[in-house]
Amino acid sequence: MGSCDSVECGDEDAASDNGRHLSCVAMGLASIALVPGLAEILDLRTLNLHGNRLSSLEGLGLLTALQELVLSSNALPAIGCSLSGLTNLRCLDLTSNNLTAVDGLSGLAALQHLVRLECGKPCA
Repeated sequence: MGSCDSVECGDEDAASDNGRHLSCVAMGLASIALVPGLAEILDLRTLNLHGNRLSSLEGLGLLTALQELVLSSNALPAIGCSLSGLTNLRCLDLTSNNLTAVDGLSGLAALQHLVRLECGKPCA
């Protein structure tokens, strides 16, 4: 299994933003509530949860400073309305999930700063 780390994201500000980038890749997490210390990092800018077993986005609502969210290669069946409060979100990666419903897409309209949305294959 992987581990949760503060990571540098390739931009020059990453070193000065230490603690604002969290990567929990391939840890087998089934719930966002299981991400260690997530509730304490309210100024989190980047969250990478690639390759887990997430089936729900519950618990992301408090992360209003989040700018980049990577949820690729999980087990998400739908988006729901959990993302509508992430008003600073600029990049969202939902590729390689089990997206079969488009419920909650209207909530994406509230994401006025969203410039990159990756969904991979079309929803069924």
